[in-house]
Amino acid sequence: PVVVLRVANERPPRINGTLRVGRTVRVSVGKWTPYPQRLRFRWYAGTRAISGATHQRLRLTKKHAGKRLRVAVTASAPGHEPLRVTTRRSDKVRR
Repeated sequence: PVVVLRVANERPPRINGTLRVGRTVRVSVGKWTPYPQRLRFRWYAGTRAISGATHQRLRLTKKHAGKRLRVAVTASAPGHEPLRVTTRRSDKVRR
């Protein structure tokens, strides 16, 4: 039998910072086992992916105003299947 090892998420990532246009928010990495060698980020406003938003930080612009944010974080480690988890939706971005 083949044993598939998967990265496990012990504490989910979350969005931190002031949700106001002009500010920069950040997603925490959470806690993983084993600690991932690589983390990938994809930010969403509402249900749509934000073009080019693939880093741990996001500068909020007018187009984000009134929208709720979430981030999909994919963790990968050598010899393990990657795992993707999504943060809870944020409050709405204010102007």
